[in-house]
Amino acid sequence: MRNLRSLLWDADALAANASARDPDFGITARAASRRVPFRLLRYWFVERLLREEALRHGRPLRVLEAGVHRGQMKAFVDGARPLEGHDPYAAWDAIDCALDAPRLMGLGYGRLHAADLDDGSSLDGLGAALAPQGYDAVIALHVLEHLREPERALAGLAALVRPGGVVLGGFPALPAWLAPFRERRLRRTAKPFGHVSAFSPPRLERMALAAGLAVDFRAGAFGLRASGSALEDSEAWLRANLLFGAAFPGWPGELYWRLRKLAPAVAPAKSPALGRASRETAAGAVST
Repeated sequence: MRNLRSLLWDADALAANASARDPDFGITARAASRRVPFRLLRYWFVERLLREEALRHGRPLRVLEAGVHRGQMKAFVDGARPLEGHDPYAAWDAIDCALDAPRLMGLGYGRLHAADLDDGSSLDGLGAALAPQGYDAVIALHVLEHLREPERALAGLAALVRPGGVVLGGFPALPAWLAPFRERRLRRTAKPFGHVSAFSPPRLERMALAAGLAVDFRAGAFGLRASGSALEDSEAWLRANLLFGAAFPGWPGELYWRLRKLAPAVAPAKSPALGRASRETAAGAVST
């Protein structure tokens, strides 16, 4: 049922976002003319998941965005209706291999750090430099498909999240049997900065587990995208696609997710008597 939560999200938050229809945002005029343009679903999914996380904590979050591009994700969050009582975030930092610092600073980004996510060493020491206490949320939206070692990148990003925090993101998805074939083809033909990795829901599960994360939410965004058409004026069309995506997350399209960092395991404390008994048992076993 948790993966059906997108059916309850406010479609007006997509339709009336104050930033997304700005010509500088980056979608086509045809898409921007529609009430619920599917080209904005990637930002809507992450904004809704981030909003839920801020409500869960009851305070503004410390956010790090990886693969920031032109800053559309933060702009979309800023264009949404504010939370009651507090802003959704207290700080929003960014890492990317190329950063347009003047533009990002103008959009209100905080600390900026140049890092190649395909180079594991570039993430070393990043937590201490940016947020020693860890981030509440790290966003990796449509970035992992551009990396040759996405598992290593996700593990590096997870290390920047405090226990109980989340990694939010999304990428193109395929059925599990098809994704490996697609990835081999991508890697033969990829252009610079193009897609080189392909994903499926089972691969997401494996990546999360290896990074010390648990899948808290995952759902496809649509079954059929008719970009810019009159169908994108219909909330019913949106809901039908969200239902399909939740039921069939591996359908060729886009998969969005929230991964929660697991708290480290703590060994149960032993009483002194129990400790002595264990040592005596061990000593007896050795002497025998």
